[in-house]
Amino acid sequence: MLRTKPGRRMVAATLGLACILGAATASQARVLVSGARVICTYQNETGADEIFLKFNGARLNMGNFSNGVDRTSPSTLIVSSLPVNIEIWEDDGNHWYDGDDWWGGTACLSFGSCQDETIQGGFQNHSYYYHAGLSFIQ
Repeated sequence: MLRTKPGRRMVAATLGLACILGAATASQARVLVSGARVICTYQNETGADEIFLKFNGARLNMGNFSNGVDRTSPSTLIVSSLPVNIEIWEDDGNHWYDGDDWWGGTACLSFGSCQDETIQGGFQNHSYYYHAGLSFIQ
């Protein structure tokens, strides 16, 4: 039995740290998505490409892109846990006869910076780089 105050404090501090670390496991931690950035190196459409990103299904509109456009969104999103699946889409109005174009995606398995690029030839010819920061929140 701990009879001294310093001994009790040390046990309490150790247990507190263990609880904090246990709460921060990847499968349970909420994730703040910030600094979403898209760079267009080669656009697909004759006009501008209407780009949006999805983070675990939550949509973030990034705006219209043409060659050379580099845009960072001021918006943030909160998703429930890791992994965070980031997808890049080109908006075509999502009509029954012409759905939105899915151009790629990646699964982010840890906190920090997550990035990928999509390059495709042929009918869907385009080249984009996308990035987002992932932070642990309670």
